[in-house]
Amino acid sequence: MVTDPLFPDCPVRNVLARLCGPNTLWVIHLLNERQAMTQDELEQEMKGTKRSEVSAAITVLKADNIIVSCRNTYRLSALGASIVPYIKGLVRWCEQQVSPDSFQK
Repeated sequence: MVTDPLFPDCPVRNVLARLCGPNTLWVIHLLNERQAMTQDELEQEMKGTKRSEVSAAITVLKADNIIVSCRNTYRLSALGASIVPYIKGLVRWCEQQVSPDSFQK
């Protein structure tokens, strides 16, 4: 993983700074669901997200070896696939916290 200059000595903050950037978790989620996608397919799925934003997420994920590319098609690397269960757990937690019932408490 590329070291973030803001958090060079903190592994947790360093990883979160990279993975929790705009659109990076979304790209990981989509590639896990679809196995492989082009940038155009990612952009279509990520409606309302600018091409430059999708490109920035792809650049970060490639630099950190979370995704790999072959002939303009992106897929999760083994490292990227290893984080998917944690992302799914985070998504479940978020959905539980933002359910209609949670607003009444």
